Amino acid sequence: MRRLDDEGALRVMDPALLAAGLQVVRLGVPPEELIDTQARVNEHVREIAQTYVQMFVRTGWQAFVDAGAPKDQLEAVRDTVTRLQPAAAQAVLAAFRTEMAAAVGAALEEVLSQLAGSRDLLALHRGAVGLGGVLARTDPAVAHDGPDDEGDEDRRGHEEPHRPDDAQAVHRQQVHGSGHPSM
Repeated sequence: MRRLDDEGALRVMDPALLAAGLQVVRLGVPPEELIDTQARVNEHVREIAQTYVQMFVRTGWQAFVDAGAPKDQLEAVRDTVTRLQPAAAQAVLAAFRTEMAAAVGAALEEVLSQLAGSRDLLALHRGAVGLGGVLARTDPAVAHDGPDDEGDEDRRGHEEPHRPDDAQAVHRQQVHGSGHPSM
């Protein structure tokens, strides 16, 4: 977003980013905190984009230049550039999902270990049911394909079936203090 005037008028530069930001604010994150965090994320994303562009320049573009920049290969170079962004975006998203699941798991384990009586909650977190089930829905390493694989052992060796309703109830109890959603 860009502020257009002192009266609060804003111009939305990226509607998808705005929609994602609104979802995060609805989760209870103050807008100021989200804006600061997104600014830091944007810096990292800029670095990631530069990494992919530099990779292309060192490989695809340099090969084109070394071949004398033949006009008949220009369309192929353009096609490569066009396909690079979605391929890089998929790679970044896949890596992010893995890293986010690991970071959430580590943070939850640390917080739960500090709570009084957290042994029961920590056991739920580590199992396929409970908070582990929440992570299983976001971590491709433990995700289930659907109801048909109930009872099957997931990729981390848990024999409990994935039950998102139980996991959501435990999460609501920890976050909101009751079994009822507050949103």
